Amino acid sequence: MNKLYAASSITERGTLSQLKNDFNHRNVSTDVMKSFNYTDNFIRFTTEAHVVYLLLQLYESRDAAADTLDNAQLLSELSTAAVNQLWSLPSAHSVAELLDGKADDSYITDKWCGCGTGCTHNVSI
Repeated sequence: MNKLYAASSITERGTLSQLKNDFNHRNVSTDVMKSFNYTDNFIRFTTEAHVVYLLLQLYESRDAAADTLDNAQLLSELSTAAVNQLWSLPSAHSVAELLDGKADDSYITDKWCGCGTGCTHNVSI
């Protein structure tokens, strides 16, 4: 947690420090050994929140034709899109280049930033 969490980032939207404060996870500290269960719960909470946020973004950006889908079909479509976005696999050629030490991160074709400001951050979830 101490590598991911900085108390000084409390004013920056979407950071662990800001989320900890906004959602009242007061028992979480940078020393995981002293607050392991609270930290585990907090990491699960933030991960689930980011996945739900992604699903909402995908829902809002879907085609008008998707309005005819029933709930099960819509959930299946959104889930598949979320999994493809979060766990996209590199090509075999890219993996071979990576193993040979010749690769860069150009094989990551789906970079996404969730800050909501329309920025061009190069962040991959």
